[in-house]
Amino acid sequence: MNIEKRKKTLFIAAIVVITLLTADKLLWPSLSGLWAQRAVRIVELKKNIEQGTMLLKREKSVRAKWSNMMRTTLPSDASAAEIKILKSVDSWAQQSRVNLSSIKPQWKQNPKDRQNNKEYSTLECRVDANGDMATLSRFLYNLEQDPLPLRIEDLQLTARDNLGQELTLSVRFTGLALVEQNKEQQP
Repeated sequence: MNIEKRKKTLFIAAIVVITLLTADKLLWPSLSGLWAQRAVRIVELKKNIEQGTMLLKREKSVRAKWSNMMRTTLPSDASAAEIKILKSVDSWAQQSRVNLSSIKPQWKQNPKDRQNNKEYSTLECRVDANGDMATLSRFLYNLEQDPLPLRIEDLQLTARDNLGQELTLSVRFTGLALVEQNKEQQP
């Protein structure tokens, strides 16, 4: 019986060893790959949690900033928005002492903002002005510091004389006007 018992034990041991080697070759690579993917996913989730926590801590300031941006958008009425822009350009020109040669506002319709279910329009304005480097720099500074939602799209600075004392500034900027959509009025 001892030989039969040894054969049986050796047979079971051989099957266990073969099973372990097969599992090592077949299962271990896939399990280690899954483990590595999960480790990467855990790192990503921890990063998202940290960002969310920081965002929650800054919620008041972010909401205040957004509220201020909503208050300072251009009016949805085209003529009122143009008047507001023209007054601002005139104010910047007076403060910086540049000579304005032309102001050309033009409305651009934009597609629906899908996230907020709002439409928005942009008022594109091209301004040409003359002056020296200091006055034109001050004009651009005033444009950038204005609370209106404006963005400089294009800027050209050219010299009008050989010494570069008289300069011409050509700037194109856009202003944002949000338009609430009332779904009840849509046909």
